[in-house]
Amino acid sequence: MVNRTKITVIGGGVGGYPAAIRAARMGSEVTLIEKDLLGGVCLNRGCIPTKSLLQSGQIIKTIKESEVFGIRCRDYQIDLNAIINRKNSVIQQLRKGVEKLLAAKKVRIVKGTATFIDPSTVQILETQEKIKSDKIIIATGSRPKRLNIEGAEGPDILDSDKFLEMQTLPKSVVIIGGGVVGVEFAQILNRLGVDVTILEMMENLIPSMDKE
Repeated sequence: MVNRTKITVIGGGVGGYPAAIRAARMGSEVTLIEKDLLGGVCLNRGCIPTKSLLQSGQIIKTIKESEVFGIRCRDYQIDLNAIINRKNSVIQQLRKGVEKLLAAKKVRIVKGTATFIDPSTVQILETQEKIKSDKIIIATGSRPKRLNIEGAEGPDILDSDKFLEMQTLPKSVVIIGGGVVGVEFAQILNRLGVDVTILEMMENLIPSMDKE
């Protein structure tokens, strides 16, 4: 049996779910296929969790510098589990918001992996359901790139996804890459008391930004 819909969106990240909502607002029947978590990399393993951790780090920095403002806070403790739990709570709250937005526009959400049968039909690998559409939007997002260097698969090598799943803090860390993600992670770890070294091949950190 083949289910029919006007538009199918493959991927429920920041490209996919807004496209699904927009299409539904314009009157189309929409099916959104997502194999992992709604919200994609940004909400679950990128912008949102890192900003939550950065905020915790900012508070630590403020406490350390509080004597400048005449306030002494010498006996504070860093509770990594509480910091992680807050980060996860923020993610879950925002993900529920995405789910409500899609439900309000009657977007059908299918959990699974889409594969093309023909230019207008996809099949869900896990359930074998077939979905035929007038239009298909591909918004499958990204994943961390693995370095092709010796030792890159070792147990102590973390990509950005694994970094956000850490349950204990290392004493020191080397970050390969001084772009936006690398510098954000360095700032988070440094403010949590970790000794951080950044390796960057370009002249400046965050080379994609203006030197100023």
